[in-house]
Amino acid sequence: MLLVLHKHYFSILLLCLSYTNMLYAGDLSLSESQLKAMYLFRYSSFIEWTTEALTTNTFKICVFGENPFGKSLDLAVANETVNGLPIEALYINQQKNILGCHILFIAKSESAELDSILTLIQHSPILTVSDIKDFIHLGGMIEFYIRDNKVRFFINPDLSKGVGLRIDANLLRVGDIVTP
Repeated sequence: MLLVLHKHYFSILLLCLSYTNMLYAGDLSLSESQLKAMYLFRYSSFIEWTTEALTTNTFKICVFGENPFGKSLDLAVANETVNGLPIEALYINQQKNILGCHILFIAKSESAELDSILTLIQHSPILTVSDIKDFIHLGGMIEFYIRDNKVRFFINPDLSKGVGLRIDANLLRVGDIVTP
């Protein structure tokens, strides 16, 4: 059985998208890393996880490798919940710790290990996200990229569906769908 997560964050996601127009416009704009951290957090509102995947005490958003977000992710998830579970940002550097994550951001520093990471979690209900070039074609679910000075993302809904995750139609409308 799938648990439907709150969808009222869609307007906030759209607000974040409007900030991407100001990505390099000055002091009041959000940085690329801040936008990516916000997206990473907001994805949790547009994904349905299986009941079994949400039996933990916390909802874990993990960053594997060098942290590109600074404190942005910690600030984004502070005092937030997903389906009643408090969100925890974890920064990990050992593959054995990946399996407890709900959302996994794989840093560019881990490009050489990408194949072994994705093999380890290929049947697990973990949303994989990265800004590694061609991540979506290498087996990732969501890939950040920059176009016209804006943070964009590719989505592979078939891959996520294969591990029991369902991506909400509102998120699919905002991202670029790719089916490798």
